[in-house]
Amino acid sequence: MSTDKLSSPSSSSAGNNSGYSPLGGSRATTSSNDNPYLVIRKEPPSSVYSNESFEVEIELELPKTSSPPSTIWANEPIELTATLHDAKSGNRCTTEAVLVTEPMKITMPPSINPEMKRYCRVRCMIRMDSIRRDTGAALEVRFAPKYETNVISRASIIGTSTRPINMVNYKMRISMDEEWESVWYKDEGGRDKSMEVFASIYDKDGQLKTGEQIPLLPVLCYKVEGRSPSKVANQDILRTLGSNKIILDKDTGKARVRFRVEDVSKNHQGQDFILQIAPEPKSKGFKDVAPAYTPAVNVRSKRNKRSRNNSRGGLKDGLEKASPAMSRQRVAYEPSHTQSDNSFDRQDSGRLREAMKSVINWADEVVNGLYPLQWTVMGYPQHPDGSPDYSRPYHNMPNPNGLISRILSQYSDQVRDNLRVLLNAVEQSSASGNTSDDYNMSMALPREPTDPYSIMGAPAGVIHPAARAPLHPSFGPPDITRQTVGHGMPISVMAGEASRPGMHPSISSEAFRSRPDSSMAYPARTQLPPMPGLQMAAPPQYSFHGGLASSSAVADTSPGMEDFGHMRRSSDFQSQRSHRIQQSEDESRESEVEYVLAKQYKALRTGERLGFPAYSANKEILGFYRDASGKVGVGQFVPISRHSTEFGPLEIMQATEILEDAIAKKSAAVHALKDWGTISNLLDHALVYDWSKDIGGNSSAPTT
Repeated sequence: MSTDKLSSPSSSSAGNNSGYSPLGGSRATTSSNDNPYLVIRKEPPSSVYSNESFEVEIELELPKTSSPPSTIWANEPIELTATLHDAKSGNRCTTEAVLVTEPMKITMPPSINPEMKRYCRVRCMIRMDSIRRDTGAALEVRFAPKYETNVISRASIIGTSTRPINMVNYKMRISMDEEWESVWYKDEGGRDKSMEVFASIYDKDGQLKTGEQIPLLPVLCYKVEGRSPSKVANQDILRTLGSNKIILDKDTGKARVRFRVEDVSKNHQGQDFILQIAPEPKSKGFKDVAPAYTPAVNVRSKRNKRSRNNSRGGLKDGLEKASPAMSRQRVAYEPSHTQSDNSFDRQDSGRLREAMKSVINWADEVVNGLYPLQWTVMGYPQHPDGSPDYSRPYHNMPNPNGLISRILSQYSDQVRDNLRVLLNAVEQSSASGNTSDDYNMSMALPREPTDPYSIMGAPAGVIHPAARAPLHPSFGPPDITRQTVGHGMPISVMAGEASRPGMHPSISSEAFRSRPDSSMAYPARTQLPPMPGLQMAAPPQYSFHGGLASSSAVADTSPGMEDFGHMRRSSDFQSQRSHRIQQSEDESRESEVEYVLAKQYKALRTGERLGFPAYSANKEILGFYRDASGKVGVGQFVPISRHSTEFGPLEIMQATEILEDAIAKKSAAVHALKDWGTISNLLDHALVYDWSKDIGGNSSAPTT
């Protein structure tokens, strides 16, 4: 690499002003097109930190009169010089900034084929010790041939310069809580529907800047491929929601920006919009902050009817087959969506996740919006003697109408539907947890509208052939709440009715079979009331062996007791099965571990040390490794689901940011699986690192 002492361009090119060629690259302007010239094909970033490297690609453009191209342009190498200049004055920088290039000697190699383009790539870096916050600095890099060493020096190759490079101390970043929509429909969801991003400022070390309230200005731009965004002439089509002024909070270092575009891309030659967010230009002291841009978005009016039906994943056919009564019920219950939209699909949990995020974000909006609405004391009236009257303070509060309308709009547009999605998911999850597997399968079958109690959809009076089959032990126990007999059962059933029409056979064969009048519901698992014909001096005592209940005091032939023992064994079997399933899920989550941060996490509420956080390849926290009981140094994986009370969505995002920050700082606490081969080796080195920090007195335990 080379620093300063670079050769300056010759007088024929150093004095030219920079411009842009029609081909997209920049070159020195000239009144003649008979000479070859250099063109910048790959421009540097518009804003860079001091000592931040960037790449520039330079190409030799031949004159149009050179047809066919002369071999002199292909056979000889061209040595170039690079110099740093002030973008406004054009003066060469001497001491205030230094240009470093790699390679040190810039040479454009000869072309193998005369028809091929000649180009070279140069990696540059600008060192600038002090960047003034009130003015900033705009520089450009000029490339020109070194004539004293070039054989073709008499050809007068015209030099070129890059576009202005703004030297900055800080750069803004844009983040989103939800996935960005590349197509946005402005006329769907009401006038308060908006796009939402969060802006923050970071220095070159990746540290979030706080401590200053910085006014921000959003500017609507067009996305231009390969070039800097261009500003939209009519900024009136941009509407921001919320406060009139967007201020970067000095405590959190972030600002929330909600905006709408009140015109469609079709009226702007189909171009995509992007939003530029930067400090207010009129505010002094923030010229050293680079702007940030949102992802591109194509704005449209609304979806047509066909695209809406297609986006619902085949719901159109289902609605056409539904009866008129059911259709009217859906319309009356939910005007904007059908009930089928709110059903929870177990194979696709993405919608449930999005619904939870929407409700959580809305709750944050409500809670955070309450604080500004509190009355604040402005002052106190005075007594006749001039002393303040503290019993009658003057209060003030901002206008709450905007916040209230925004909260209500979000609830009606998103939250209400998402709450129904969550409710349906909980109800289906509860139903699947209290019934057997074959009963769950029957729940997926359609119900007969004429019989609200029908499960299998069989017409009234028709008994399913399988209803007469006895209960097989592999089916598992029927739900105890559905086995009420004796006092709560109709006489016709107790008299010998084989099955309730439409009832599942595994339930009907047991719950509705003919039994003696003494048989009744089971009020408890460990104690039974006295029954006629069954002599016992005391309630039966049950002992447990290997997880199964046994009793010698109750005869197996007692009415109902054979079912009771079967239910008890099945319940224990289900418990063991659930434990094995949970253990399998934990092992599955542990197999995804790619990173371990060797820093002890401490719970905020209890102060308990949770262990080393473990992350996936996507830097999502999966759980913690902690010492197993009685085994020092042995890592026991505890999934994040065990700490649901301590880790919500916000805490999980913070954990991801902590890992990314540690990786950016190249912290030695970050242990990657690819570096150690196995989890066991990784945990050994993580423990050694943690112990070394304890000995040195530098250990830290971040809180959740």
